[in-house]
Amino acid sequence: MAEGQTLIVDASTPILNAVIVEGTIIWADEGDYTFDAYYLIVRGGRLIIGTESQPYQHKLVITMHGEYDGKQLPEFGNKVIGCHHCTLDIHGTAKTPTWTELQTTAAVGATSITLTQAVNWAVGDQIVITSTDFDYN
Repeated sequence: MAEGQTLIVDASTPILNAVIVEGTIIWADEGDYTFDAYYLIVRGGRLIIGTESQPYQHKLVITMHGEYDGKQLPEFGNKVIGCHHCTLDIHGTAKTPTWTELQTTAAVGATSITLTQAVNWAVGDQIVITSTDFDYN
């Protein structure tokens, strides 16, 4: 896509080889989409997924394809979203708080946790639980 052009993505993609953006690429916030490619390079342009005033409300899964020792792009490598003098504007639904503490210890295999405060996390959100002890058990 050339400088001065805008592409609005409103569908899921097949696996694309290389997507070079010199203008603007915007994901429409109209549904859940997937974007699959080997390389996505934004060169002097903009990649927009939601804005600060209107966060992206749907689910967008971006998957970069390729092998560890696959073809490398100079300065970027492979399986990359590359930004060269560009703007990446990515804003999703705010999750508050972004982190919290467990009220009680979560045993291995537990199917629920108790937190010290209320959160607005949704079913399907991914969370990470780490140990606060040197003993990982």
